[in-house]
Amino acid sequence: MKKYFEKRVEAIDSFLKKPAQVFTLEDFHKLRVEIKKLKALLKLIDFCEKDFKEEKTFKLFEGVFVQAGKVREFQLEEAALNKYALPDSLSKYRNNLKKLRQKERKIFFSLINKRFIRGLKKEHDKVKPFIARADKSCVTVYLDTKSKKIERLFEKKKLKTQEVHKLRKHLKEFYYLRKCVDMKPQNELFKKTDTFQELLGQWHDCRVINNQFKSAIDGGMMKPAEVKLLEKVKTKLVSDTERLFTKINIAREELTIM
Repeated sequence: MKKYFEKRVEAIDSFLKKPAQVFTLEDFHKLRVEIKKLKALLKLIDFCEKDFKEEKTFKLFEGVFVQAGKVREFQLEEAALNKYALPDSLSKYRNNLKKLRQKERKIFFSLINKRFIRGLKKEHDKVKPFIARADKSCVTVYLDTKSKKIERLFEKKKLKTQEVHKLRKHLKEFYYLRKCVDMKPQNELFKKTDTFQELLGQWHDCRVINNQFKSAIDGGMMKPAEVKLLEKVKTKLVSDTERLFTKINIAREELTIM
């Protein structure tokens, strides 16, 4: 676990030290993934070590994580417009999205200052002793608990929206921690879920974009003509979201009977 922790810290540190002018939109996504991997490990340590407080340690990362997410959401929204709308349509809305993304981007980089970097180093040093003390049997219990939660969701006849969110979250954490402790999945179910997880990710992104579009339409700041165009885009997106939801339930059933 120590090597996994060091690798996550090193990856996060390299992103945070990257100059703003070369920090790509994909970097925001990759940074969030690394922070999620770290959070999964911190939750495991919290389970095994009563004196360790995961929430207190993660609080330092939370602002950067959330802010990177805001930039990412605008990126997804712009990508959806490129996919579902005509290139020359909704120009005012597109320009506004770009301005908002740039604004959130500036806020993100304002959070990464010397004080923040020092704080990361301090928390890094605090976590290491807890990792060394984490009992292997406790780690096994935690992973077994997580595995059973996933299997119960797979066994349901049909998943509801909130249950899909839970399944996505549990699967991600399980896979992160499995690699952390260098454990090979014993259950065939967990060996065949890579494509399934991709479906979950696509579905989740569609849900995020849909909420963004809904907020824009309900905000009352757009002209009727733009609202009409955006509603057409949203209809196409909703159709894709429903299609992915159906595929998720079918894929889950197929995995369960393998």
